[in-house]
Amino acid sequence: TYRQEMYANFDDERYRERNKVETAFSVLKRRFGEELKARKYWYQVKEIKIKVILHNLTKAVQTVVIVVVWKEFNRAVFPLTLSRSPGE
Repeated sequence: TYRQEMYANFDDERYRERNKVETAFSVLKRRFGEELKARKYWYQVKEIKIKVILHNLTKAVQTVVIVVVWKEFNRAVFPLTLSRSPGE
């Protein structure tokens, strides 16, 4: 039957990837809204691409900020260990 064939050919690894995609779409919709302002198809495609690029830039900036804050935190907490050379 169809159901038996479906269970036999079900790919667990590929299905787990779906969760990542659904999460990414959810984040984009929450951040930029579900609706598109453009009316024509190609402008809608451009609008979606712009939203994805903005999302990626936001994530990149967040990563840089985290790295800078982490370095400053370590410098403030461990001032002597970071300023000395290993041979001193």
